[in-house]
Amino acid sequence: MSSELVAAVDRNAVFTTVRAGTVLFRRGDPMSAIFIVRSGRLMLDWSVSENVVQLGFADPGDIVGLPAALNGEYCHSARAAEDTVLGVVPRSWAIELFKRDARLSLAATRIVSRELAKMRPAVARSHGGMLPPGLQSMAR
Repeated sequence: MSSELVAAVDRNAVFTTVRAGTVLFRRGDPMSAIFIVRSGRLMLDWSVSENVVQLGFADPGDIVGLPAALNGEYCHSARAAEDTVLGVVPRSWAIELFKRDARLSLAATRIVSRELAKMRPAVARSHGGMLPPGLQSMAR
């Protein structure tokens, strides 16, 4: 992850502590903020109906919610796996940050691309090994 992007998000964040089990957002929720993990851990998952696929964890220094900054809604869910200190950057601040600095926008785009590449196998597993029609072109 770009240390420059992490530093910029950290500088613009308001910090808060969330308790273990707190849901930050669910897949499909409108984007409200991006988050940086200061301490603790977030669990990330992707779900449709009863199918829940764990995507992994966000650890200190990780930024969560970047894809939503580009498309307006969260593409997975996140909840605190333990008590966690988060930096919160509201949507309007995040968009301004990326508008002002092309290098940060490029770093964010690279991170989003890697996240989506990691999500494809999880999404396919949740659909019996096949990607849903809208995601098939992304796999090429």
